[in-house]
Amino acid sequence: METSNLIALGALIVAVLGLFPQFYPMFSKKKAKKKINKTPEKTESKTEEQPKENVEKEPMPFMLRILMLVIFAVASFLIEIIIFGIVAHLFGVNIDLATMSLIWKVIFYLLFLIPGVFLFLAFLTFVANTTD
Repeated sequence: METSNLIALGALIVAVLGLFPQFYPMFSKKKAKKKINKTPEKTESKTEEQPKENVEKEPMPFMLRILMLVIFAVASFLIEIIIFGIVAHLFGVNIDLATMSLIWKVIFYLLFLIPGVFLFLAFLTFVANTTD
């Protein structure tokens, strides 16, 4: 496969996986509980008095958080590699590690830094939620 086809395939996978977090609350079995704020009301005159209610949100499951971090990693890498390809094309650099100069190789390898951070955070989230 050509590089553009791989990028398009990766973008399709990220787009499909990115839909899961958006539809998670719809399929959640637990409903949000309403919690009434128990602060004493002041006797000062207020023109607009509305009952204040805090809605207690349930925390996001850790597996969904891991999925989102992996999606962020893949999406950020795709965006970075596309921008790198455009800039390399404008400067007339062949995208081949054997023929690239040292500075272009350094820039290319630095593209893996941000997705690596997202993947590391996903790994930390997984390890933090495992039991011995």
